Amino acid sequence: MRKALLLLVAAVVALSAAQAVSAQPTSFDARFQEFFGRSTPHPCSAPFLLCGIGEVAGFGSATSTFEILTFDFHPETACGDTTFRYTITLSGGGGTLILTGDGVVCFPGQSTFAPGAAKSFGNPFTLTFTWRVTGGTGVFTGATGSGTGVTKVAGESGHTVLSGTITLD
Repeated sequence: MRKALLLLVAAVVALSAAQAVSAQPTSFDARFQEFFGRSTPHPCSAPFLLCGIGEVAGFGSATSTFEILTFDFHPETACGDTTFRYTITLSGGGGTLILTGDGVVCFPGQSTFAPGAAKSFGNPFTLTFTWRVTGGTGVFTGATGSGTGVTKVAGESGHTVLSGTITLD
């Protein structure tokens, strides 16, 4: 009886230690080539502004969607404050990670005020932002974390780089 109790205690301690190790924050790095989809096929539709394909370090290939939640443009600086939802879906059904963030989008050289800008497509912009994990499925179920990112867009496509830390349950 005593031996069984000691084995049970040892198993509980080992399981607790394994869970503590798995719950350690790890670095998160992802890179995506983003597309508007005006002339290039891509995997998204409204309400998404951008969709992409790329890699999440340690997890493999993935797709992304970027949805603007709010945008407050400041004409005097040609920049605007924005909030957004960024969804990353691992290829092969491994899981989805939902990031919510806020940042500042700027149009270089006040290009947004250039003649014809309202009719043209693909005016350049840079979005610098912070993000936090607000949901997940599959391998990302119960994930927490935060980080920073930058999206640079010109013409039909852009590039997004995300970095930070996440903790997986």
